[in-house]
Amino acid sequence: MDVLKSSLGRPTLAGVFVRLMMTNSSDATVYGMANAGVPLILVVLLTDLGPVRWLPLSAAVALITMAFTFLGLFMAVAVSEISEAQTFSNFFPFAFS
Repeated sequence: MDVLKSSLGRPTLAGVFVRLMMTNSSDATVYGMANAGVPLILVVLLTDLGPVRWLPLSAAVALITMAFTFLGLFMAVAVSEISEAQTFSNFFPFAFS
């Protein structure tokens, strides 16, 4: 496939593109970790979490948010119409239910 005809097109050829994608993905990962922290804070206030091993839990939350961040970025650049993005995003809940 020709690089210029792909959905990334000319931005792929620019040096700024890699920095922009890394900035977007790191911002989205931090936002996802903050969103994962809100229910965790509520659980800490409501229950006893003494036996929880916090390091593996934090690592798991970080890896999960990175995976979903890159999945979302992939959907954003892999589609040409919004209906295709909706189809991608609806696939996972229905495929594993």
